[in-house]
Amino acid sequence: MRTMIETKPLLETVSNKISESLHVPQVTLLLKNGSNFQPAYALGYENAPDLSLTENGKIIEKLKTNELLVASGAKQHDDMTMIVVKVI
Repeated sequence: MRTMIETKPLLETVSNKISESLHVPQVTLLLKNGSNFQPAYALGYENAPDLSLTENGKIIEKLKTNELLVASGAKQHDDMTMIVVKVI
């Protein structure tokens, strides 16, 4: 992946690898845009998720500490798939 210089193909490749490796049908990658994190690429959705996470918000602060995060209203999969996210 070091040879990729365009963002979209890189995000597409990373999303596909995550989906294939973890056997999850939906992946959304968020990138920092100003002081917010917004969806930059979504795989497996009819419409990309419409969300924005603030840099100083509780969710991002929790992810920065590598704590597990359970979103309210999240669907629980039968296979108990857990995805860990690290904010750089």
